[in-house]
Amino acid sequence: MVSGGQDRIAVYIATVESARGAEQVAALLAKGFADKEHKVDFLVEDETGWLIEDLRQYSPNIRVINLNEPGLIHSFEPWFRFYAMLRLMLGMFSSWPYRRVQCPLRLIRVMRQKKPPIFALSSYVKKNRPIGVISLLSMPNIALLLARCVRRMDTRLIISLHNTMSVVFEHTSSKLKRSLPFLMRCLCHRADAVVAVSGGVADDLKNTIGLPGSNIEVVYNPVIRPEIVSLSKEAVDHPWLIEKSCPVLIAASKLKPQKDLKMLLRAFALVRKNRRLRLIILGEGEEGEALQQLASELGIAEDIDLAGFIQNPFAFYRRADLFVLSSAWEGLPTALIEAMGCGCPVVSTDCPSGPQEILEGGRYGTLVQVGDQQAMAEAIEANLDSPPLRAQLLERAACFSVEKSVDHYEALVRKTG
Repeated sequence: MVSGGQDRIAVYIATVESARGAEQVAALLAKGFADKEHKVDFLVEDETGWLIEDLRQYSPNIRVINLNEPGLIHSFEPWFRFYAMLRLMLGMFSSWPYRRVQCPLRLIRVMRQKKPPIFALSSYVKKNRPIGVISLLSMPNIALLLARCVRRMDTRLIISLHNTMSVVFEHTSSKLKRSLPFLMRCLCHRADAVVAVSGGVADDLKNTIGLPGSNIEVVYNPVIRPEIVSLSKEAVDHPWLIEKSCPVLIAASKLKPQKDLKMLLRAFALVRKNRRLRLIILGEGEEGEALQQLASELGIAEDIDLAGFIQNPFAFYRRADLFVLSSAWEGLPTALIEAMGCGCPVVSTDCPSGPQEILEGGRYGTLVQVGDQQAMAEAIEANLDSPPLRAQLLERAACFSVEKSVDHYEALVRKTG
């Protein structure tokens, strides 16, 4: 264990309720910093979810702080937003180009939200003086940069982006989310470091908001840690995996359009015509009912299980015959790496971005075109017939270790000049 000299570092994310993706990344960063003897403040806007208690129990070095905690600071939030808006608009209207006018207008959408709590965040930094704050996902990133706009901070602010912004922009109807590229263009220069979780996300940042490549640091997410081995060996309470009568595929994601699970069901139905197999989908979300209905229409309902949220997916990965990722877009899909870290063969869409880098262009797993159910079906059959060597998958997954990621973030937090 390397001593971090008892420096205080904050990790900020809105919620860890789902305990997946970026939420799991935030928790692993906090644990990694605590293991290096840093004092860690885990900043959230909502304390819902088992990960919160897990963090509290993990180490006395971790302190969970709810930025939306009722109290004097919280009661001042509306006034602070008004003050922040005035300062931003006065500063930007001092010169009159169109983009400077548009940015404050779009910022009004952020200021009208009850969250994020910009005043509470600013007050936290002033009172606790951490050497760095690392924010994850769009709204916490915006909040952190807005806090610096209205209050001088010596603390290093590190924002991290976990999705390809241009693709999110294309697929959302939310006016607020459609404003994010513009807002980031206005505010990004206030960050001490901008982290992209993959080279694909970094390239998208350059193209979408015009951020120079020299200002972007690619830091892979912390995913693989020692306890995955022991967790993968735990018992599984699922009949399809206890006594296998046919191959079992695993998918793990939120049940939402981005993950294109409808395409996966159609690909599964094509394979099911030729051989017996089953599919377990781990996760919850808005499309659950629609996916059940589609499975019934395709005649595969008896071989599909929407298993919901599973706290330990690693035991499922270790016993599955194949992990499948069908996403239309990603940043750096954590579940894909976790499955490889359990020795499970993988098939993935070649979506922007992440799978291409993780699988090194197909060296460690098959890549298929986004939305191509026929190609996905063929890739599933091919990998069931001739799976890759488990040792190769484990070796590649080790490149995405918690230790490597934490070391990289620590260097960014400590960087001077």
